[in-house]
Amino acid sequence: MTGGGDVIETSAPIGDAVKTTTCYMCACRCGIRVHLKDGRVRYIEGNPDHPVNRGVLCGKGSAGIMTQYAPSRLRAPLKRVGPRGSGEFAEIGWDEAMRIATGWLGHVRATDPKRLAFFTGRDQSQSLTGFWAAQFGTPNFAAHGGFCSVNMAAAGLYTIGGSFWEFGEPDWDHAKYFVMFGVAEDHDSNPIKIGLGKLKERGAKFVSVNPVRTGYSAIADEWVGIRPGTDGLFVMSLIHELLRTDRVDLEYLVRYTNAHWLVVRNPGGADDGLFARDEAGRPLAWDREAGAPRDAGSEMQPAIVGEVTLPDGRRAVPVFQLMAERYLSAEYAPEAVAERCGVAADRIRRLASEIADIAFNHTVTIEQPWTDALGRRHERMVGRPVSFHAMRGISAHSNGFHTCRALHLLQMILGAVDVPGSWRYKSPFPRPIPPGPGPAGKTSAPNTPIAGNLLAFPHGPDDLLVHGDGSPIRVDKAFSWEAPLGLHGMMHTVIGNAGAGDPYEIDTLMMFMANMAWNSAMNPGEVIRCLTETREDGEYRIPHVIYADAYFSETVPYADLILPDTTYLERWDCISLLDRPIGNAHGPGDAIRQPVIQPDRDVRGFQEVLIELGARLGLPAFVKEDGSPRWKDYPDYIVNHQRMPGVGPLAGFRGANGDKSGVGEPNPDQLKRYVENGCFWKHHLPPDQLYFKHANRAYLDDAKAMGLMGKSDQIVLQMYSEVLQKFRLAAQGHGATQPPDHLRGRVATYFDPLPIWYPPVEQQLHDTGAFPLSAITQRPMEHYHSWGSQNAWLRQIKGANKLYMHRLTATRLGLKHDDWVWVESRSGRVKGQLSLMDGVNPDTVWTWNAIGKRAGAWNLSPDSPEATRGFLLNHVISEWLPAQEAAHRYANADPVTGQAAWYDLRVRVTACAPHEIPVTDPHPEPLHAPLPAAPSLIREPGK
Repeated sequence: MTGGGDVIETSAPIGDAVKTTTCYMCACRCGIRVHLKDGRVRYIEGNPDHPVNRGVLCGKGSAGIMTQYAPSRLRAPLKRVGPRGSGEFAEIGWDEAMRIATGWLGHVRATDPKRLAFFTGRDQSQSLTGFWAAQFGTPNFAAHGGFCSVNMAAAGLYTIGGSFWEFGEPDWDHAKYFVMFGVAEDHDSNPIKIGLGKLKERGAKFVSVNPVRTGYSAIADEWVGIRPGTDGLFVMSLIHELLRTDRVDLEYLVRYTNAHWLVVRNPGGADDGLFARDEAGRPLAWDREAGAPRDAGSEMQPAIVGEVTLPDGRRAVPVFQLMAERYLSAEYAPEAVAERCGVAADRIRRLASEIADIAFNHTVTIEQPWTDALGRRHERMVGRPVSFHAMRGISAHSNGFHTCRALHLLQMILGAVDVPGSWRYKSPFPRPIPPGPGPAGKTSAPNTPIAGNLLAFPHGPDDLLVHGDGSPIRVDKAFSWEAPLGLHGMMHTVIGNAGAGDPYEIDTLMMFMANMAWNSAMNPGEVIRCLTETREDGEYRIPHVIYADAYFSETVPYADLILPDTTYLERWDCISLLDRPIGNAHGPGDAIRQPVIQPDRDVRGFQEVLIELGARLGLPAFVKEDGSPRWKDYPDYIVNHQRMPGVGPLAGFRGANGDKSGVGEPNPDQLKRYVENGCFWKHHLPPDQLYFKHANRAYLDDAKAMGLMGKSDQIVLQMYSEVLQKFRLAAQGHGATQPPDHLRGRVATYFDPLPIWYPPVEQQLHDTGAFPLSAITQRPMEHYHSWGSQNAWLRQIKGANKLYMHRLTATRLGLKHDDWVWVESRSGRVKGQLSLMDGVNPDTVWTWNAIGKRAGAWNLSPDSPEATRGFLLNHVISEWLPAQEAAHRYANADPVTGQAAWYDLRVRVTACAPHEIPVTDPHPEPLHAPLPAAPSLIREPGK
């Protein structure tokens, strides 16, 4: 400083303490540093040492301070004393709350455990909640993924042993051409923004395929405004062009995929479409030099085209030929798909040519020797620098499973799976295909746990959870013939099915963070009807509803017992390798949350509640031999629970001295070590394991040693899925387990072993001519699910939403900017305000998701913008398809996985009459919140 003036402090201390933890303002799981003063949060910043965000933090993360001090926080356990929906509750103590819950749950467990349906929302402790449900003995457990991303997860796990979003990421450092399909702006936002910055800096091309140009798409070098639900057709046309121009990585296909495996051709036979196998069950390929079949995994020059005769007289062809026969068909030519996709044929051809040029003429070479699973040494790692990424935009359609599979097929044809420059597995992936045994829960009995994982991986019809007549065992119908690969369960159907007693009635519905009807896939009116409907005796059709949440959401008033949760800054959490960890392509990792402040309310973390409930109910894994609690609290469970010997919720700092990773005995100081390390653990793969993980001998061996996989065999990528063919054969009358007659045609159609495209199922079943526009929702970067409405800072960014329409479409319909309009579907109508833009497909309208709120929920005032100008497309979505037959109804979902198909919505838009009040409609009465009135001005603590 010069002169005699005052000293200026440019970095004044923010508080008197700083603690690290993991953000929970979205599912990104960024590391944060929380600054405290006098025990209150003053500031939140990114942790520069954290492997997820490396110090970057978005607006949501920084605004966590206002989520912590939101006036909508629940303050104590509540017992309903008025009708459901009235908001009339009495505050009770935790002892009484636990007695009530134990009484209801204990009766169910002692009589018929499957009459408990336990469904959790976007929590990050599903390894615990699923384990608890299995110990209780109910098969009726599921989580968020069934209405979010199960199409993507199932398609990826059954095709390449990983998937987009949480299981994989682009090679941001080497990709030269990046194509993104339908990624929500609130998902993985900090890593994606960091990655896009790298691409832009290096001059790589970024192509966004999305009906709407916002967020990430707004900075794309090229935007492809595709029609919703046609992404699979577009991808198959790209495949057509690559095959037509012979731009295919045959060496990659033969080494790492099942392209050369022989498929039996025996129309009508029980083995038709299955792989030809030797006596040991190993798939066969045709050795061109020997002129005979051999183990497909051995060294040879295999045939990839041509029909052959097997020694037993059967005919067979390689997978590649079946694939080429299909996609070289004229129906996938650019001219044939252009009109349906809304993408010109010349543009499809150009994009295919650009992709091929980068993949085959601009390869990336890393001078790093490595050895593959067959023992072959490679002196360098050579890759195709074309990378893809995708999410809900292709997943949340009833044809999304096959669309995701088609995209993986495109990657394989290019040789662009886990090679330099391509899409890469996030550890702990890849996994074997399928990753593990089938789902548990075929039988349930009083006071008896279910052995195994409730959400797992069918290998064929015999793994389904169905009765002898083919009817579903689970109340949501996941893993039944209606959704055989319902890997994440079908959270969006449980309330409707339970309310209808289809396939049976339940006694208790227990939910955690599950405000679905005001979030994504469920119709609010239908959900309210199901939760409030009574029997002839006056009792509710769903007798007991237990709900746990930290905030007064729209769902809270319809529950009977409220168990108030803590905020994410007030509790321990475990972001586990058993669930959704923080690994990346450079190695596995996991994390924790630690309480950085103490609650000022009578609340408990839901995980703590589950631990205590498990002990009170006497669940075997939750009590010792003398019946006393096995774990004193959730941190004790995190440290000492072992899913199998040496494998627990956290992989880092294991062993008595904390020097083991992945597998090791419990370490009493494990949580302390995590806190000292910034609340995370990260294992860095050596350079020779960074790519080709599915066939990299060193990686596979180390992954097995760390407990990431049960075996170290090469993971062969599945262009053709024999698992799907087994289901199709069952539908054709083969095998011991077959679908009911009314489902045979459905299964035979949609369980094609090669990716197919079909119009969204809902659109096949009603007259879409009356509803000419597709309608979709987007998640804004500023909010996550429905969690943002209690946050005073984020509400100022988006407190209301409009319906966005292309200017030319509006002109054609006689509509103007800011008009109030009705949006009508086959299921109902909703009123909102119109906004015009250019960056949207002309045949599509869209809005921001979960902005519209019911007054009183989240402690919002009746005149709040969320309640008066915010609206939800949920009001015009139906969970059910149009009636096809009187005796049966089908979920509005993907027929393979049960994924909620809320992006299949078709609507018409008309102007409101001049006399209609400019307030959103439906506009239900405000909810009564059992909370102190929200202040008119919410201030940052200390201000």
